[in-house]
Amino acid sequence: MMASTLSHSVSSMAHLLSANLSRNPRCLRAEASIFAIAYSYKAGSFPTIGAATVSQYRPVVQESVITYEAGFKQELFDRSVLLTGAGFYYDYRNKQLRGFFDQPPFGTVFALDNVPKSTVKGGELAIVWRPVDGLNLSGAVTYVDAKIKKYSGLNSDGVFTDFAGDRVPFAPKWNASANADYTVPLGASLAVNLGASLTYNSSTQAAIGHDAVTKAVTYIKPFTTVDARIALQDADNAWQVQFWVKNLTNEYYWNNVAFLYDTAVRYAAMPRTYGVKTSFRF
Repeated sequence: MMASTLSHSVSSMAHLLSANLSRNPRCLRAEASIFAIAYSYKAGSFPTIGAATVSQYRPVVQESVITYEAGFKQELFDRSVLLTGAGFYYDYRNKQLRGFFDQPPFGTVFALDNVPKSTVKGGELAIVWRPVDGLNLSGAVTYVDAKIKKYSGLNSDGVFTDFAGDRVPFAPKWNASANADYTVPLGASLAVNLGASLTYNSSTQAAIGHDAVTKAVTYIKPFTTVDARIALQDADNAWQVQFWVKNLTNEYYWNNVAFLYDTAVRYAAMPRTYGVKTSFRF
């Protein structure tokens, strides 16, 4: 039985079909728009988890998705500003997500499962601005509404639950970023590059479920991180020596939660780190 299941899973991995229909007319020299429809599969697989029994390694079938995307690109102010935007809608069938099932004598344990129907919709907007020579400013914001439309199973307490309307795990609604780079010449052969980046993620949760325990324990709080860098380079950028700092403000946050039995573990992200990087072009 196990051999036939494995054979079926490997066969599913070989079954990959995608179709794409897109339209990208050039309206004006500085404008572009795009509309695309794509249909694709993700192969069936086995979970990669620490398991108490072999039952937790049961395979899942392949997932499929139809994606609809529409976007634009516009240059403004004598091409010193580039504005881009897009809207998207993803319609999933049998999406592979981590769920729960009952395994005596251990109780509720993790397993990979197929969610019959789920959707992801949202939009993104990005801007790049070059106000003066050597200065590049950019920013982007993304909104994502990822929802389960049809799925029933056990929650973390082992209670059979209808999860329709629940958020998809690890899918924050808002993400934003900003970046600044400024290059200052030092004579005819050298230059200094100064840069900083900011990233924001809104809250999400690490497991499916709308009950109070799951929402509280698997909650991933919103966080903002700041990175900075300074580099010395030659005028042609053939070599560079850069000093960098990540998570400059030493923000404490976590990006995953493992919730099993009576134990919850938060996986903290990296604290402030710094270093030196050198690069050469040949």
